[in-house]
Amino acid sequence: MVANNLPLFNGAQLAIDTTLVSALRRNGTATPAAATTDGAAASRAEARKRRTYPELCGPGSRARLVVLALEVGS
Repeated sequence: MVANNLPLFNGAQLAIDTTLVSALRRNGTATPAAATTDGAAASRAEARKRRTYPELCGPGSRARLVVLALEVGS
């Protein structure tokens, strides 16, 4: 989703990406630090999105990436 003219970030265009992640991997093992740190899987998902869309993260980018990561199963 792209949003324009919001008061966030001085009205910069926002590219909003949502993702739903689990604290467990496909093989049933836990994401590193998931047992001791709230949001560990969500933080890893956000980092993955920033690597996927580098054009939205650097200085001078046209839009600003906002990641809404929701973690389940923890």
